[in-house]
Amino acid sequence: MTAPDRTVVLVRHGSEERDDDLAARFLAANGWRLRSVYTVQGDSLPDPADPALQASIVYGGLESANDAHRGSSIPGELAWIERWLATGKPYFGICLGGQMLARVLGARVAPHAGGVHEVGYHEVLPAPDAGDFLPPRSRFYQWHQEGFELPPGCRRLACGEVYPEQAFVYGDNAYAVQFHPEVTGSMLRRWLESSGHALPGFPSVHAVERQLRDNQRFGPVIEHWLHRFLAVWVGDIPQSGEKSSHRLWSGSLAR
Repeated sequence: MTAPDRTVVLVRHGSEERDDDLAARFLAANGWRLRSVYTVQGDSLPDPADPALQASIVYGGLESANDAHRGSSIPGELAWIERWLATGKPYFGICLGGQMLARVLGARVAPHAGGVHEVGYHEVLPAPDAGDFLPPRSRFYQWHQEGFELPPGCRRLACGEVYPEQAFVYGDNAYAVQFHPEVTGSMLRRWLESSGHALPGFPSVHAVERQLRDNQRFGPVIEHWLHRFLAVWVGDIPQSGEKSSHRLWSGSLAR
């Protein structure tokens, strides 16, 4: 099913980001129009009440959800997310986008108590009340030095060893994930080429060679999971004749 009259807002935080991530590719292939907003370049966020705007994805970035300095786009984005949630339209926050959703909902976002960064393909486990959100054991890509706490009134979906909170849902269609299911191999190489040299030497920061190998190993199954998640999230892209209540995963993301 296509949706030629519907648009998904993609809020991006990197000046070189493109609409070639796995989430954007999937939605475009299923008839959604993509409207990318580059807040770091000064783009204005659209009116959430616009009926043509039917869903939003807020991506990760180098900023902190706690940024409040002059010139930062974060305070305006937090206010925009609050307005977006009031419309009841689907929201998907990835890494920084998930952290900002947590902040809007009253939760704390902060660095790890030990200053630990998490970079690479790390194990993510389903929470007891997560239903079929994830398979029993998964590995997803991580690149962050801050994490969110579970906001009041939200349901925990996934957890991890280094950063305990990995995913939650607010209501039935506003999701936050700490990990990066949208990453492609080319994106990963760009990130590592531009910033890999600055990664600290924590055990939870995997070597560049390992990250590239793990992308080939886990990437295809993660992409399959993401496609099924997005189909349920927007609610109108049946997979192989299934209704939107289908299971979110099949196969294994475990090591």
